[in-house]
Amino acid sequence: MAPDDHEGFTCEKFVQCIKEIVAISDEIGDGWQLQTKEGLDNAHYLSKKTSQVLEKESGAKMIVVFEYHVAYNINYGVPVLCFVAWKQDGSSLQMEEYCECNKNFSNSDILSTLTQLDHPVLCTPFLTLHPCRTREIMEPFLSRSKNPVVSWMSVISPFLNLSLDEEYIKAC
Repeated sequence: MAPDDHEGFTCEKFVQCIKEIVAISDEIGDGWQLQTKEGLDNAHYLSKKTSQVLEKESGAKMIVVFEYHVAYNINYGVPVLCFVAWKQDGSSLQMEEYCECNKNFSNSDILSTLTQLDHPVLCTPFLTLHPCRTREIMEPFLSRSKNPVVSWMSVISPFLNLSLDEEYIKAC
């Protein structure tokens, strides 16, 4: 299969979708930004930084800065959600620590898809929802949604404590 021959969800469609997300974000001041790395077929991605208070199972709380990215994975022909996180002392939040603080993982198999992979555009390690199951999540949206990336994000974002304003959902 050619890199852009992914049953209707091409890199071009991805870029169109994320540009729509940035336009909505700019209107509501939500912080999503379009990023570009020249010289790549999948050169565009979204980024957003946000701070959150996470609570460990022990009850201890910590403030964490998350940097979320939504990029296009050429091999799978789907978007991927990648993120890195830093604690107040500047150290990275490790996957095990994140999972301990994320109560959504206790009743879900989403943990089986969270892994550390190289970012599809930046080629540096990020915590990533593995793209292998993204196709099945997106399949129902591909023909019905005006913006399949928003539809997909609306399904996965609650598991990762990523809030998605209703203005994005209205665009679907």
